[in-house]
Amino acid sequence: MSQLEQELAAGEEEARLAGSVAKAGEAFGEQLVPVSEAIRYRKRAQAAEQQVQELRARSGQQEREQQEMAARLTAARREAELTREMMKAGAVDVEAGVLLAGRRLEARSEGDDERSIGEVISELRRERPWLFREAGSDGGGGAAGPTAGVRGRQAGGQATLGRLGGLAQRAQESGTRRDMQEYLRLRRAVRG
Repeated sequence: MSQLEQELAAGEEEARLAGSVAKAGEAFGEQLVPVSEAIRYRKRAQAAEQQVQELRARSGQQEREQQEMAARLTAARREAELTREMMKAGAVDVEAGVLLAGRRLEARSEGDDERSIGEVISELRRERPWLFREAGSDGGGGAAGPTAGVRGRQAGGQATLGRLGGLAQRAQESGTRRDMQEYLRLRRAVRG
């Protein structure tokens, strides 16, 4: 006998037994379960089924929210790491560098060509050198450098001071406007 035939036979047997029980109950003039109780049980069963469906829906929604939050956390961590690495690399505009590197990392991850952040930054340095400071420039370590109007201290301060003294003496002796302007320009540069 196949499984289907067995199930059909079992179902027929159950129906036959249920019919005989119902006939026995009618013969004695009583019902097996009062109708009001059966209605109440049915309502409770329907309410329980509805609660199960609501709980499943809530569970699914919470799983989606959890996945979304995990994705946000991953993105925030990646952005923080990108910012840190761009500052180490000496980026002039860190935000622009982070955006460009982030796009490249996303494109790489979609293409299953996982590369490190360092590789992406070195690629950016080659393709867009204006985005980074030169290796020997002031303000390394990620801090912003001085503004265009501020000059850094010049090396060889003794030579500059000696030259300043010479210009001061020449401007005093000659009294020409040109000597005086040259002296004042060098004095402003030294104070810088």
